[in-house]
Amino acid sequence: MKATKRIQAAVKRRLFPSLILPAALLTMGHVGSPDVFFQGAAGPYEVRVTVRPPEVIPGAAELSVRVAGARSVSVRPARWDAGPTGAPAPEPAQPVRGAPGLYSARVWLLTASSYALEIEVTGGAGAGRVSIPVAAAPVRRVAMSRAIGGLLASLLLALLAGGVQLAGAAVREGTLAPGAVPDSERRTRARGAAAGAALLAVLGLLAGQRWWGRVDAEHRGKLYQPFQLSAAAAVQGPQRVLALRLDDPRWLQRRALLAPDHGKLMHLFLLREPSHGVFAHLHPVPVDDQAFEAALPPLPAGRYRLYADVTEETGFAHTLTGRVELPPAPRPDPAAEPELAADEDDSWRLGPSGSPPAFAWRNREPLTAGRETTLRFALLDGNGRPTALEPYMGMWGHAVVARDDGAVFVHLHPSGTISMAAQQIFERRWDVGIDPGADPHAAHLMHREDRSPAELTFPYAFPAPGRYRIWVQAKSGGEVATGAFDVRVSR
Repeated sequence: MKATKRIQAAVKRRLFPSLILPAALLTMGHVGSPDVFFQGAAGPYEVRVTVRPPEVIPGAAELSVRVAGARSVSVRPARWDAGPTGAPAPEPAQPVRGAPGLYSARVWLLTASSYALEIEVTGGAGAGRVSIPVAAAPVRRVAMSRAIGGLLASLLLALLAGGVQLAGAAVREGTLAPGAVPDSERRTRARGAAAGAALLAVLGLLAGQRWWGRVDAEHRGKLYQPFQLSAAAAVQGPQRVLALRLDDPRWLQRRALLAPDHGKLMHLFLLREPSHGVFAHLHPVPVDDQAFEAALPPLPAGRYRLYADVTEETGFAHTLTGRVELPPAPRPDPAAEPELAADEDDSWRLGPSGSPPAFAWRNREPLTAGRETTLRFALLDGNGRPTALEPYMGMWGHAVVARDDGAVFVHLHPSGTISMAAQQIFERRWDVGIDPGADPHAAHLMHREDRSPAELTFPYAFPAPGRYRIWVQAKSGGEVATGAFDVRVSR
């Protein structure tokens, strides 16, 4: 299409550079929110799992599992390309003293890859299993403390000084008879040997420093970095079209294709800056291996922050980040036909809305950074009663949490922060408690309920204090409702 070519050309010129946040704030699948949360079913047991992935690889992931009625809980990490047959033996989770129903475990993730943490629960109702997808990659460089560095440097200098003295002593006195005194010639040769040893020590230190620099640079290069996303929007006839392009050369080096999540290859969220007063949840379609495009809804012109969720067929989930400037919308023209159709599941919120159905905030506890909580909402009708919900892309609801400075972004479901596509990849590949003829979304409806819940709940822990905005979405009467809530998270 001519429209696509023009917009893709604009993107290639990088009309607006990508937003690249500090590496320490970036994690796979979310921004600034590294922990993984899951609530759902492991066979007949309702479980709530929290995973704290390691920041360095190899490293140990820490898990907590809450489950009632269990006799034992075990965890086994399996890499996506190894499967259960290539996985180590299950690690038994230990009951936490004084906390009935809470188990903890540590499992080692040895390589940067996508893993399934297979959790097995046994008890009076039998055995049940569930796979929790976790993307493991190094995200930071651990610096040596000054105290340890100073101690090691002192020991090294003492060792080198001793080596220099030994070299001189060996030449000066190594072949002397007992009690003999070295003459001036021996002392001169000894000083030369000591100087040579000192020179070799200095050269060795320089060589070691260069080697360490190369190793350190190689490690820095392996730290996880998000793929760069460029974006541009242009008016094309009666519509505006948003074009996205992955300019990062690493994207073309990927071996895995993208897997649909909730039936979409990309979930794109637009947050208007600076107040985040306008929100959109769109689903761009692919143009080629690097490019996507989407028809824009009636969003006001201005600058927007972008977050795009994608999942590879390896189970590795990414959140791509960027910014874009939206031009004013064209004047309506009933006679003109748009070139690009919008996705039927696209939704947006332009500002406050008091018309029913409307969401109510039902949280029962204060929000504290680092403390696990359950975000609770209810969708109410005009009489203030909970209204019946319909599955929206395989879930009873969706939520987005963003800090006001953009340093935290996470896309939540009632099942947690995991990618549904990644979990399905592992479960179907390894046949973990999945009926091949079942609805692929059914297992991810909140607690596998077959009827609308009275409340929408999302397991989460805010990673840092600050001001946040939470958008919650649910479908009722064939329409998607979007609510927005401003909260403050304390230390």
